[in-house]
Amino acid sequence: MDDRIAVPVPNLLNLPDYRIITVDETDDAYHIAAETLVDPTMCSHCESAAIVGYGRREQWTRDLPMHGKRVGLYSKRAVFAVKRVGRPFTRICPA
Repeated sequence: MDDRIAVPVPNLLNLPDYRIITVDETDDAYHIAAETLVDPTMCSHCESAAIVGYGRREQWTRDLPMHGKRVGLYSKRAVFAVKRVGRPFTRICPA
């Protein structure tokens, strides 16, 4: 029997630069899906402002326990590339 409940929750972790999409709760864990709200304006490596979208990727992060349960944050982060060299990068993780 699957006793998990998926519930949309507004900013459960109080992370201002993320939008919480869903929270999947089990007996011993929370699995929180979120996405970043703010995109970078320049490359974090070369500081070039000539960037283009390059897709999205999911990053898993373990957070501190909440209510005695493990917390896993699955954040969908936008990937960008510098136009002249095509080097992909993501925004440095906020908060």
